[in-house]
Amino acid sequence: MPRPMRCKMQIFKIHENDNVAVAIETIPAGAVVEVNGEKITACSEIPAGHKMALYDIAEGEQVIKYGCPIGNTKEDVKKGDWIHVHNVKTGLGDLLDYTYEPVGAQEPQGEEVYFQGFERKDGKVGVRNEIWIIPTVGCVNNVAGAIAKQASAFVTGSVEEVIAFPHPYGCSQMGDDQEHTRQILADLINHPNAGGVLVLGLGCENSNIDVLKPYIGEYDPDRVKFLVSQESEDEIADGVALVKELIDYIPEGLKFDAKDNPLWREEDGKVLTDQLKETLIEPGESETIEIVLTWINGKENMGLKTNWAEIYEDDNEYDSPDI
Repeated sequence: MPRPMRCKMQIFKIHENDNVAVAIETIPAGAVVEVNGEKITACSEIPAGHKMALYDIAEGEQVIKYGCPIGNTKEDVKKGDWIHVHNVKTGLGDLLDYTYEPVGAQEPQGEEVYFQGFERKDGKVGVRNEIWIIPTVGCVNNVAGAIAKQASAFVTGSVEEVIAFPHPYGCSQMGDDQEHTRQILADLINHPNAGGVLVLGLGCENSNIDVLKPYIGEYDPDRVKFLVSQESEDEIADGVALVKELIDYIPEGLKFDAKDNPLWREEDGKVLTDQLKETLIEPGESETIEIVLTWINGKENMGLKTNWAEIYEDDNEYDSPDI
């Protein structure tokens, strides 16, 4: 009859209350191991890292490891048996489907808070209303600066400043370095603090305007203008003209409110007045009428814009031509 093999320090009992021990290395079937002075014969091979029963454990009883139950036996387990998924099941019961049904907390309704900002067409809100000149490449930094300097003379209304953003990138870049530059430039162009943006390119750079447009995504053509220096005879003059268009651009953040304009009314999408109905204007004369347009930026009026209006239609009983 073969003698049983004796193995020492091949198994470890983690907690004093455990009814299993963990094999430090693979224990062959029939090997005798010692746990806290007690000799136990392995009924089958116990793989390294797996558990061996230290006592007989009846079907349905708990398997204890780390001093805590980790499951229940599926069948009677003998002292020295390998403990694994074939003879242990979860102690969580037969519930296999889990659902998450949170109960939303009712937030108290406080007073609405507003701030003075500028709402853009895409729903974003800026705290500044500036015109930004974004060079696609460092080669046009000086041109961008010259355009910003000259165009600053036309700053008016709610536009605060014309600012150029010089940088040394946009060409001779590769891989992630180039991708990061393009994404940063696109993020600047889409930033809501810019009421208008002039994207200034050279034409031959890696990150030229056509390459950059997919990174920008959808944009408001009234808010974002493009200029390629190599396609312009005078890029500074053309750039200043485009910035002037941006400064003159009135966003759809203005609204007409009848309560602010008792002499005006809205009909069929048009804003009308009869203020000059009984007034005869001689050639060379002029009359002033006023209308208040309010920024849709918050609870309080953000300010008024003074705009020129043109009389496009009039009616009179003599059918005389318009002057």
